[in-house]
Amino acid sequence: MASGKTNVTIVVYGINRAVSHEWTVDYIDQEKFNLSFVLMNQGDSVLEKFLADRGVPCLRVPSGSKKLLFLAVWRIFRFLRKQRTHVVHTHLMEANLAGLAAAWLAGVKSRIYTRHHSTYHHVYFPSVVKYDRWVNRMATRIIAISEVVRDVLVDREGVPPSKVTLIPHGFHFDELLRPDPDRVAGLRKKYNAENRRPVIGVIARYTNWKGIQHIIPAYKKLLADEPDALMILANAKGDYTREIREMLASLPDGSYAEIEFEPDFAALYGLFDVYVHTPIDDHSEAYGQTYVEALVAGVPSVFTLSGIARNFIRHERNALVVDYGNPDQVYAGLRRLLDDKSLADKLAVQGREDALERFPLQHMIRGFEMLYRPDGNKIKIIYIISLIEKALIYEWLAAHFRVSEQFEVSYILLNPGETELGRILRDLGCRYQYLKYRGKWDSARTMAAIYRILRREQPDMINTNLFDASFTGQVAGWLARVPVRIHSRHYSSQHHDYYPNALKYDRLINRICTHIQVASGMVKNLMVEREGVPGDKIRVIHYGFRVGAFEFADPALVEKLRYKYFGKAAPFPVIGVISRFLQLKGIQYIVPAFKMLLERFPNAHLMIANAKGPYKQEVGRMLSGLPDGSYTTITFEKDIAALYRLFDVFVHVPVDPWAEAFGQIYIEALVSGVPSVFTMSGIAHDVIRNEENALVVDYKQAAPIHEAMIRLVTDKQLAGRISEKGKEVVRHFDFDRMARETDEWLGSLVGGGKGGKA
Repeated sequence: MASGKTNVTIVVYGINRAVSHEWTVDYIDQEKFNLSFVLMNQGDSVLEKFLADRGVPCLRVPSGSKKLLFLAVWRIFRFLRKQRTHVVHTHLMEANLAGLAAAWLAGVKSRIYTRHHSTYHHVYFPSVVKYDRWVNRMATRIIAISEVVRDVLVDREGVPPSKVTLIPHGFHFDELLRPDPDRVAGLRKKYNAENRRPVIGVIARYTNWKGIQHIIPAYKKLLADEPDALMILANAKGDYTREIREMLASLPDGSYAEIEFEPDFAALYGLFDVYVHTPIDDHSEAYGQTYVEALVAGVPSVFTLSGIARNFIRHERNALVVDYGNPDQVYAGLRRLLDDKSLADKLAVQGREDALERFPLQHMIRGFEMLYRPDGNKIKIIYIISLIEKALIYEWLAAHFRVSEQFEVSYILLNPGETELGRILRDLGCRYQYLKYRGKWDSARTMAAIYRILRREQPDMINTNLFDASFTGQVAGWLARVPVRIHSRHYSSQHHDYYPNALKYDRLINRICTHIQVASGMVKNLMVEREGVPGDKIRVIHYGFRVGAFEFADPALVEKLRYKYFGKAAPFPVIGVISRFLQLKGIQYIVPAFKMLLERFPNAHLMIANAKGPYKQEVGRMLSGLPDGSYTTITFEKDIAALYRLFDVFVHVPVDPWAEAFGQIYIEALVSGVPSVFTMSGIAHDVIRNEENALVVDYKQAAPIHEAMIRLVTDKQLAGRISEKGKEVVRHFDFDRMARETDEWLGSLVGGGKGGKA
């Protein structure tokens, strides 16, 4: 064994071929890690031959009974001692039991297993859950392949959250992106010789929870419209085969094809016009690789949300999402995709882009490398933040990182004086350094000071936040050769629109950083299209919040505010606005819309909170044209979550798509359940759907705002439906989700930065 390397032994049960392990062998940093394998198989396998060809040490251990399991522990123990293993990583139940036990006996301190199932044992084999719990205790770290798996581990099995790391499967996408036309043609001749169209694809084992029993009735209904259609069911075997075959028998001859096994899955996706995958609940899929494959292959798809789909599938953004166990909705989804080619093409393009961005192989490999690092060698990050007095997102992240076993985080704060953020960091016990910074004239001195700190601390990465910190910190990090230099971009088009002289500094920052983090897809698009930044350099991680405060506002506080602002006679309807007085926020279009509303609802009331800013004089002149007592302006209200509950309708109408870099206000209103009128800016592009979770109006027009307010006030059914749909965003914008995504991404970057004076 080479000195200084970490020796990693991977233990796998019952696998003939697994390309993910082949990729791990080929792409892990061989200057840092030596790999060896234990294969718990009865005979030869494709994986064993692959390892032999690569010269990777490998032990084959028979398995299949309790006696063989105990023997396997002994043989693995001896192999680990021989290999001088530092890290053991196990996959699948028998490998977990034998491999982790042997590792514990051999004194291996880093014992990792990947959890490949979610609620399967809880639902179908509850007697096996005790073995899951034992494995959880024996492991020092657990890899969850999706948030569903993480939630099962933490919520159902009591695993400490700090013990679980989210590392989704990563893939080589070349074959799915560019399938060989001759291979596709060969499969078409084999499975669809009559060239029937459209072809509906299903790749799922015949088991109850895959939901095929809900696809077949939908397809049968589709056949009435499309008698020449063909449904291809691949991987057609499993414990639900009899029931599925009984349903298939009701279909016309030649209208479906069953494929028990097809090795050329990449070419198979090329046969499909539409793809369907509909598990029966949100947790049966631990991951659901087929979601990712279908999207990368560019097949417009109809899905239910299970496993990894919960993390990234969005209705009408990258697929059509239907309810569990609902054949009518599956049929409607198929019908839409076949009838509306522009929708199908849009979903195919966006689906491919989203899957490629989230699941590249290097993210998985970097995640493994992070966990395989020697015990106690945490990833060192320095956050550099400028001109912030107090910001909850940094406070929450600091509290999160403080108890992390993966990261050692410290802070450099650039400010004219001591800040509330600094005091909070001190109270949390976080390391931070304060550099006096008053503006651009301090840039050179600050840059030099940051450079000296970075040379002394030798961090693995820096993360710079806000413009001044990003300019001084990125230049200093580049000079200090910090391997990973992240620029967190918190603004959108302000420099383009108002400060064009600052664009040259933006472009410099974009060039010298190694990675860019943004909070919305809109900011990514702006940087790609208007600043020429490569898309693969940018990672979108939506902000997270402590959404519970908005989801469950204290009723006593709500009533207290109602009395504070309205007394005993509450007006109706109350139109809510929470926005600074800036021209780009569009308040100048809300006031005349409200004035029109008063003609029909003379008791209506307009509440504007956070009512301060450079556009205050102009807005004040407009408000003076409203009747006395018909509006309230609030400079500051600390109980903002309770304030939302006073509103019958909420309105937020920025003047263009990029006025907001994120727009937290959108999320707060939806989580609070207030039916809302929006223009599309910032995060709205990622989550707002017209007529589904809000009413969307055109920019800079008062009349459509007025019409939308009227609809929500007069149509209770519409308002209620939009309110309920809006609340569904709560799961995605919880802070814990953001923390997990941040951990996963930062961990994946170790060893992946370009470094130096690139």
